[in-house]
Amino acid sequence: MGPARPRPSRRGRTTSALRFFRDSGEAYNTARTLTDLAETRLDGDEFEAALPLIEEVLAALEGENAAYHVAHLRGLRERCVTPQ
Repeated sequence: MGPARPRPSRRGRTTSALRFFRDSGEAYNTARTLTDLAETRLDGDEFEAALPLIEEVLAALEGENAAYHVAHLRGLRERCVTPQ
């Protein structure tokens, strides 16, 4: 057994997944991954970094039947514009 390799961070894994889904044209998984990345940013109080991710997902979901996801994103956006 060789030395243990460092585990990639959640943000690193999410960024890699985002690249994959964008490159493969998977809109749904791109939106979910952007949401995960935005939540990770919010967990780190990175409100300015999270907001454009949230806005991108909201624009992508416009006109889709995604009311639950859109409501969740609006809540995340509210955290960005009115941080506690």
